[in-house]
Amino acid sequence: MRWNTAYGSLVAVRYQNLNGRNWIELRATASLNQTGANTQEQASQLAIHVDLAIRRIALPPLKRPAPAVTKGPH
Repeated sequence: MRWNTAYGSLVAVRYQNLNGRNWIELRATASLNQTGANTQEQASQLAIHVDLAIRRIALPPLKRPAPAVTKGPH
């Protein structure tokens, strides 16, 4: 699948092996600011946010301990 976007393009390819395991390969092309030192910052932020989005969607929820119950004064 390919999408042309306001920032560039996004390509997603879904794979499945003979054992039934599924995965997706993503490729994004995005224009960055051409002036100033923030180009590196933009690239870093894009990578970080893409990673976080994949983790949020593809990984199971974190198992968090139940909140501690506090008791009132005795």
